[in-house]
This record gives sequence, structure tokens and C-alpha cells, in this order.
Amino acid sequence: MKKIIHISDLHFGTQNNYLAEILLNDIKNYRPDLVVISGDLTQRAKSSQYEEAADFLSKVKCPYIAVPGNHDISLWNIFKRFFKPLKRFQAHISDEEFPTYSDDSMEVVGINSARSLTIMGGRISEEQIKHLKDHFCKFPASKFKAIVVHHNLIPSDNIRSHKIVGRSRKLISELKDCGIDMIFSGHIHQYFSGDVQKFHKDSDSIILVQAGTALSSRTRRDKNSYNHIEIENEQYRIKLMEYKGKEFLQEKVQIYNRKI
Repeated sequence: MKKIIHISDLHFGTQNNYLAEILLNDIKNYRPDLVVISGDLTQRAKSSQYEEAADFLSKVKCPYIAVPGNHDISLWNIFKRFFKPLKRFQAHISDEEFPTYSDDSMEVVGINSARSLTIMGGRISEEQIKHLKDHFCKFPASKFKAIVVHHNLIPSDNIRSHKIVGRSRKLISELKDCGIDMIFSGHIHQYFSGDVQKFHKDSDSIILVQAGTALSSRTRRDKNSYNHIEIENEQYRIKLMEYKGKEFLQEKVQIYNRKI
């Protein structure tokens, strides 16, 4: 069995340090093969917030992939926003354009959907789509393949009005023949999982897994949470781990059959 922990929207600068310690302990005890962090590691892309985020990640004693979100680009410093939008992210978190995790049975690649011209929204470029297609199509269908991106590619059940990331339809269409199994995202601070076929009828089955905010006080209407993903015997188990006052406990589990 392969195990992934999916966390998102940590928003260091608004974080609960008590929750951070609990989450680190959960990661240690669960012993995942990979931790996926789908953006918004900081609240306002300040150096001090990136330092706190980097300190947290230094305590994650297993492989991880982290991608930036819209909050990881400076909001008020116009020069940094447009000319050096990811300088601090690259200095403190990762300078990889396409962070990648690969082992004998999993291939996971992260991409940046945050853009300087938008405050909340995001976009995927033609070059990113080409890279993903060239990368994933090299591997057999038997290998689990996943993408990590901050912005959501399909609407969730409860927030259908939220704008989805630009070129999401093209991304899903172009990767149709590459056997993508899963897409990890965050952004709207709400757990959700579902098949993209519900909104993209001509697509193959791809499970979209969206995480809430693990650490931030900016929880909106949902509680702090993160996800466990277990891949075993051609089946995915996605477990919502929700903060219940003293610890993160399983709130729900959704099971999907893998189609190969």
C-alpha cells in the first residue's frame, strides 16, 4: 500500500502553532511515502512567514512536494509581484519549476498555477501542459500518476460559483491518454473529492482531491483539516482528517476504484 498525506493552505502568518505540532506528529506516526502541499504556504509572502514555513517543512522527515499558491506572491509590493513573484518561495521552499516525486509505483509532479496579474485566480500555461504530457505519457498505466496544483480544476459540491483555474479543460483534455489518476489542489479551504468526468464528459476518470486549510485561523465555514490517501489493490481511499479540539480525527472516507 502507498500512503500520501495531502495538506494545503497553511498560511503561515495566521497559523495555529499548536495545530502545527499535532500535524507534524501525525505525519511522523502515519509514515507516508509522500507529503503533498498544494499551495498558500504563507499569508502575505513575507520573509518571516516563509522562514516559519521552511522551519515547518524541515521537520517533515519524509519526501514532500510543495507548490505555490496566490498568497505566496507578494500582494502589496508591486515590483516583487510582477518582476520577482516567486523569489522568496524559491529561496525558502523550492526552486524547482516542476517538483517531482518518483518511485517504483508512483509519479507525482507539481505545477505553479499562481499568476501575478490575478489576486485570487490562477492559470495553467501551454508549456506546463506540454511538460506534464511529455512526462506522464512515458510511464505505463500501472504506475500511479498525480498532479499537484493550488487552484481547483472543477467546482466543489458546495461552492460551485468559485472560479476554476484557467485552461483546466485543456489540461484535462490533453492528458486524457496519459493515464492521470489524481489531481491534488487546495485554495478554497474546503475538503472535496470527485471525478472530473462529472464536469468534463469526454475525459477519462481522474479523481480531484481538494484539501481544506490545515493550520490557518482562516477556516471560513469548515474546520481545519487535511487528507490521507491510501492506494491499494486498484482502489483509492481518501480520508478527511478533521480537527476535533485536541487532535485530527477521521471525519469521512471516500473510496474510488482505479480504472486502468
